[in-house]
Amino acid sequence: MPLYETETVRLESKDSDGNDEWVKVREIGVEQLREADAAGTVHVTDQMRMLPEKLVEDEIAKQKAEGTKEREQRFEAYDPATLLKYGVMAWSFKEGDAPIPCDAEHITDMGNKLGDKCARAIYALTVRDSGEGSSSSTKSRGAVSQPPSSERTTSAVAGEGSR
Repeated sequence: MPLYETETVRLESKDSDGNDEWVKVREIGVEQLREADAAGTVHVTDQMRMLPEKLVEDEIAKQKAEGTKEREQRFEAYDPATLLKYGVMAWSFKEGDAPIPCDAEHITDMGNKLGDKCARAIYALTVRDSGEGSSSSTKSRGAVSQPPSSERTTSAVAGEGSR
């Protein structure tokens, strides 16, 4: 029995032989998730520093008024490149007849749309809502519960200093 859950993300495209293209992703570990959290926090903080304070305040007020989904906000706090780095296991992509290696160099070349789709699948496998109860499924066995935001901030700061 594997230590983590996997999922095959099916794509709408076909390869040169007419077969469906796919990417196999896996649930990532706690330390890998913390790294994605730290990288996401640094990225968001850097972006916010460049914006006028009034614009940031208006955006926060808008999200509260619209009731932006909490799970979507949590996903946005993680660095997609880090999720992909640890979560992509295999894929069906070819260049001509030769398979394209599923390695760090090629993972970083993923297009925005595909990268987002795969990062969301990795996040869904790894982080479960705090309201989900435990069950006998593999998904709940290995999934990481979402820590309270105060713990996430602490882990992000701790992770930042260890680089």
